[in-house]
Amino acid sequence: MTSDPFDFTAADLDALALVPDEEQRSILGRELLAERGLPAPDDLSVAENVLVYPELRDVVFGRLPVLPEQGIRYVTAYGTPELRGLAAERLGRSLGAEISPEHVFGAAGVSGALTCVALGLQQEGGPVPRGSSVLLPAPCWQGFYWCFDQEAGLHSRPVALADEETFRLTVADLARAYDEAPEPKPRLLVLTNPHNPLGYNYEPALLEDVYRWALSKPDLHVISDEMYCHSQLEATSTPFVSALALEATRYAPERVHVVWGFAKDFGLSGFRAAFVVSRSRWVREVMLGDKARRRTSQAWFSTYDSLKHFFTRDVFTAEGGAFWDRAMRAYRRRLTESFEAVARVLDVHDIRYVRQPFANSAQFFWLDLREFLALAPPAGSAAALFGDGRAEDPETALWGAIRANAGVTLLTGTTLSCRRPGYFRLCFTALDRDRVVAAVERMCRYLRSIRPA
Repeated sequence: MTSDPFDFTAADLDALALVPDEEQRSILGRELLAERGLPAPDDLSVAENVLVYPELRDVVFGRLPVLPEQGIRYVTAYGTPELRGLAAERLGRSLGAEISPEHVFGAAGVSGALTCVALGLQQEGGPVPRGSSVLLPAPCWQGFYWCFDQEAGLHSRPVALADEETFRLTVADLARAYDEAPEPKPRLLVLTNPHNPLGYNYEPALLEDVYRWALSKPDLHVISDEMYCHSQLEATSTPFVSALALEATRYAPERVHVVWGFAKDFGLSGFRAAFVVSRSRWVREVMLGDKARRRTSQAWFSTYDSLKHFFTRDVFTAEGGAFWDRAMRAYRRRLTESFEAVARVLDVHDIRYVRQPFANSAQFFWLDLREFLALAPPAGSAAALFGDGRAEDPETALWGAIRANAGVTLLTGTTLSCRRPGYFRLCFTALDRDRVVAAVERMCRYLRSIRPA
């Protein structure tokens, strides 16, 4: 056993060294500790949500019948007609737009959905040739790089924002990044609404301006990741508005693509069940397959499989279809209670976080811990590993010190393409409210202990 406070063995460290992503290392790390019966730190780094589980347990999972024989058979990889119809009707209500089932396709998680969209658009003769660049307003979810660069052969370009205090996006930011990009100009713009990691909803007027600007470029497509659309605080002053409900989208609806999945709002992250909503013939072709070219559906490699159908169908249909709305009302109440409880702890200890008054927070706090960067002790071996080997990096050192001294794991801003070190994402839905509050209290007490008087 290593003397490192993370309690990882040498074999553990070797296994962790093979995992390229910080969130995925956290997941494997807690699995390795659990295998030996050791407690893991309270993991607030991974975007998970346990707040809806009581409703899912009592109404859906606790009442499921034995898996019928049909459940072990193949199903259409992008969803049965029934499933696509259910998803179109429900997402239409949630996103405030009329959606046809023929424009809805199931996939294995939003990562799979994003990759399917990108691969569809880059088919021979398609609008997004392989090697094209993708604009990603930063900070942003690091998984976009896997979906677009690794799988689809595109080139992601993080867009630096002029406002690095509140991180508010402007059309000028996008126009500058577009103009500064080399030829060929970017073919994809990707927005996350509500935002990850900032949590806010984009203002409707800003969205209209952004989409009007983007769709004025004849070769530019927009993907809107709306994974957190139901993750709304009760006092949010800026309403969530889907890309599908914008006036600007009517200009070129075939160039606007939306993805949503069960992972965040319903907390079913391990299920990997999501949907693409797209009117693009290119996306439709890659999802359905091309008989003339003997190409199967891309969803065959990112399948909405029979078990996903079995478990998620009842989320759509339970209580005569009323379960969805009831569960989301309960979720919104618990989300608000957890947010307010964590905010009180942070405020009492004077720990800064980025948020405009009455803005949404989705499932996150974007912590501003820059004042502590020079105060943490050097990173240990495991902390350096989790920080991609950046043993001398102050952000990694602070990350490791918080984990070792407070038993709390956060996600570094560097992982989320934040240019300024010292920001961290805290997911306050990853554990139940009381446990999250206790974890944040320990973290704050540790930070206060190293803060100069």
